[in-house]
Amino acid sequence: MEKVGDIIWDITKCFCGRAKRQDDFMRDLEENLQFVEAKWKDLEAMKNDVEAKIIVDEETGEMQRSHAVSLWFESIQNIQEDIAKIRVKAQKIQNDCVHRCGVMYWSSSSPLQLGKEVAKKLRELEDLNTKGRLRFGGHYQITYKLPRKPIHQITQDNQVPLVPPPSSMVFEHSPCTFTYEQLELATEGFSESNFLGQGGFGPVHKGILPNKQTVAIKQQKSGSKQGMQEFQIEVNVISRVHHRHLVSLVGYCIAKAQMTMMLVYEFVPNKSLDFHLHEKGTQTLDWSTRMKIANGSAKALAYLHDDCQPKIIHRDIKAANILLDDKFEPKIADFGLAKLSSDTDTHVSTAIKGTFGYLAPDYAASRRLSEKADVYSFGVVLLELIAGQKPILETGSFPDNSLVERARLLLPTALKDRNFEVLADPRLQNNYNSEEMFRMASCAAKCVRYLPDHRPQMSQVMDALTGKINLDNWNEESTQVDNHDLNKFGKQSLGESNESTSSSLENTTEASSHSASG
Repeated sequence: MEKVGDIIWDITKCFCGRAKRQDDFMRDLEENLQFVEAKWKDLEAMKNDVEAKIIVDEETGEMQRSHAVSLWFESIQNIQEDIAKIRVKAQKIQNDCVHRCGVMYWSSSSPLQLGKEVAKKLRELEDLNTKGRLRFGGHYQITYKLPRKPIHQITQDNQVPLVPPPSSMVFEHSPCTFTYEQLELATEGFSESNFLGQGGFGPVHKGILPNKQTVAIKQQKSGSKQGMQEFQIEVNVISRVHHRHLVSLVGYCIAKAQMTMMLVYEFVPNKSLDFHLHEKGTQTLDWSTRMKIANGSAKALAYLHDDCQPKIIHRDIKAANILLDDKFEPKIADFGLAKLSSDTDTHVSTAIKGTFGYLAPDYAASRRLSEKADVYSFGVVLLELIAGQKPILETGSFPDNSLVERARLLLPTALKDRNFEVLADPRLQNNYNSEEMFRMASCAAKCVRYLPDHRPQMSQVMDALTGKINLDNWNEESTQVDNHDLNKFGKQSLGESNESTSSSLENTTEASSHSASG
């Protein structure tokens, strides 16, 4: 039995033909939400009358509340929390399902009956002595299908076409605002025991909010040049993205007295891909886990590039910014360098931002930013997953210490012969799916091409990794073609190299392996 905001809503990949009247049910639920809001407003309107019943102790002068009044105030708080939770869940579901898949509907053995049950339970709010606790029995699911076709084409035998939820069900979700004192309390004074690591934005601490939610709190590093307006823009960028493979923003804090600003993220408990690939003493990631991480990360980037309007360029894709949950599902973190971009070509940046080893050479040379910079960085991550090596080795000099340059020499033959023994992480002991390795290596080779126009879109990479497109054409390009790209890139960058100096490259400090927010 759970409160209404805590009902377990599973997202599954099934298609239930029984939900013929899902649109009626959605309207039914909407009406009940309106009922709850109306009830809450009525209670708020009675606030003065209730406060008049507060008892003042004649001896101590302290205010006391009768038991009934205390329950009344607690009911208001519970109702408000229930509404907020329903809104947040509805917004998350809408973005994950409707925005991405084009369809969402509610499923149970009888949607109409479920709607009536919701209505009945919500009306229990009239009894304030129940403390506003709404109880449910049973287990309901939200289900969705993943076809890439318009909603009006999605149908089954003897089924009416599915329709999107009513527009009135689109809830606005804004990140919470916290005070400095609240976050100081959550982190036990930003204690050393709660310190997670150092990210590009600043130090990261683990915190526990009053509702028991564990979060990662990123505090702006001292001396940062980012102003309040830039910070607000950044918050707006982060709060508008909702994807299961992106770290979610919980809220933020602007503490003028302490002259600092903070971002509060969901806590991702299993550290980063960088930690699990490169930290000594860690268990070797098996191939299926590496493939899962590649697929999930590709989906998240495709969402940022294709589904967000305007598109979002992350600018700092790297293994340290791919966090892992308990099931090793990836979540891309650290949008501190993210850039909004129009659909028209590139953006010229005054300073190059990113991490050495992952940075696209064309972006480093010309400062011309496009989503293809993210594609290049993702290609480097794929090579890390394949080879188990860091992008830049600690010994040697460029290009001998570069994973990308080494892969450029080995990939053409490996792809042609479908033999990856010379490239594959020896810790895998050749225990990997050959077809999946071929797909990942093909994507990596394509992503790290010198010229951005010759790199694929992230949506293409996503489909290639899952075997939805034929890779034969991708691998027909010979080493000579790539060498032609290199020569052309060299000529293009030669005239621009004087503008781009080493001082313009603002390398992001590698987040600690223990960072839970990138």
